[in-house]
Amino acid sequence: MFGFISNFGTATSTAILPYVLEHKLIFFGAFSGGGALRNQPPDRYVFNYRPSYAEETEAVVRYWSRCAD
Repeated sequence: MFGFISNFGTATSTAILPYVLEHKLIFFGAFSGGGALRNQPPDRYVFNYRPSYAEETEAVVRYWSRCAD
């Protein structure tokens, strides 16, 4: 096995993350906004598909504040 593709959810993504990093596997397309997949500096083998929860919230607030004008 060389990697995981399109894992769905924070709980399942977080559960396999240690295995992925230990075995240097590619983890591509994780559909999770959880912070565990967004380390600084970024994990070398983790490629997210979705923005973080904070980025999503910021975009929604920005959108609704423009609609209110």
